[in-house]
Amino acid sequence: MVTGGSRGIGAAIAQALAENGADVAITYQHSSEKALAVATSIQKMGRRAAAIQADSAAPEAITRSVREVVSALGGLDILVNSAAIGHMGMIADLDVQEYQAVMDTNVRGPVLFAKVVIPHLAEGGRIVTIGPALGERVSFPEITTYTMSKAALTSFTRGLSRELGPEVSPRISCSQGLPIQMRTRRMAQVPTSSEV
Repeated sequence: MVTGGSRGIGAAIAQALAENGADVAITYQHSSEKALAVATSIQKMGRRAAAIQADSAAPEAITRSVREVVSALGGLDILVNSAAIGHMGMIADLDVQEYQAVMDTNVRGPVLFAKVVIPHLAEGGRIVTIGPALGERVSFPEITTYTMSKAALTSFTRGLSRELGPEVSPRISCSQGLPIQMRTRRMAQVPTSSEV
């Protein structure tokens, strides 16, 4: 299961999992056409695929989507928390609703997905969170809210890996992938080092 799998890094991960023999379900919020295109590309590889509409900020949608994935694929071995949103702007101008949306999607969403998925993971199951290219440092103004949410995601992943470590639960592992800085749609809005 790849959250936010209809485009960008999430879509690339979903397709790579399928290329390596996995059946894959992706979630998407608004991009139904892109999600169906990703699912179709996975099916053309001879794998089962499902595209499930789910807002990663909505607890009931998270629970429903996991239930649908388990039903569609017959089980769940890997969760990739890839869904994220960003907000660019100065803290002095921060809209509280935008802030809450970022935190709900980027922090609460992965926490709740992990909570709901853990009971379904088989022996050798994996939870992977896609980490921030910008989470370890705030390279320029106007990304404080986004980088703060990604720093919280890093702390969550570290804590969860302790909770699921071999001395506690040897059947599941947890890790964080730190992608190289890619020129995705979101990253295209971020100035390059020569522009800062």
